[in-house]
Amino acid sequence: MVEQIAENKNRILEYMGRNLEKYGPDKMNVEEMGKLSDAIKDLAEAEKACWEAEYWRNVNEAMESAGYMPEGVGYPNGAGGQAMNGRMGYNPNRDSMGRYSRGRRGYHEGMDGIRAEMQSASPEEKEKLKRELRQILDM
Repeated sequence: MVEQIAENKNRILEYMGRNLEKYGPDKMNVEEMGKLSDAIKDLAEAEKACWEAEYWRNVNEAMESAGYMPEGVGYPNGAGGQAMNGRMGYNPNRDSMGRYSRGRRGYHEGMDGIRAEMQSASPEEKEKLKRELRQILDM
C-alpha cells in the first residue's frame, strides 16, 4: 500500500512540475495547484504513517520473539492492546520509581533467555536473532 501512495504522490508532483514549466508561475492555475499541494501533503502524511506502522510492527515482532513483551502489550501508548492486569503503563518488573526491581523478573532474566536461545540456535537462527537485536538497539 505504501508503494501505491508514494507512486500517486510522485505522479501529482510530476504533473505540477509540467504545469509550472508549461505556464510559468504567472499563468498557472493557482487554485488547482493549491488543491494538488494539499493532496501531496495528505499523501506524504499517509506514506509516513504507513512507514511508522511498519516500523512498530517490526519492533513489536522482534520484542515478542525475544521474550520481552507480556501478553497483550503491543505498540507504543498501548495501541496494540491492554497492559498486564488491564493497567496501562504497569510493569511488574519495575518499582514505583520506574527502575528495574531487584529480585523480580527484569532485564537480566531477559538477557539470560536470549543467551540460552543463542546457544541452542542453528547458525541461521543465530543470524536472525542478531539482526532482530540490532534492530532493537538501533531504535
